[in-house]
Amino acid sequence: MDIRFEKASSKYAVSFCSAVDAVARERKYLAGTTGFPEDITREFVRNIEKNHLAQFYALDGEKVVGWCDILPRKHEGFGHVGVLAWE
Repeated sequence: MDIRFEKASSKYAVSFCSAVDAVARERKYLAGTTGFPEDITREFVRNIEKNHLAQFYALDGEKVVGWCDILPRKHEGFGHVGVLAWE
């Protein structure tokens, strides 16, 4: 395994979608028990790119095998708060 890290990009959206689904199905680390549909994931990643948000992928070749992000809260009064997550 030759792991490298890259900033999130639409190029890896489908692989990221599969990685999230695999982790969700473990029923240990994420609140959901399945991942999100590909179209929702693609839009999520496009939003990250558009807004220059902090999400990075751990890649083995072209496959997302992990990720880390700090994403802002959207609720009023929480604009200064980010949520750190990794898998």
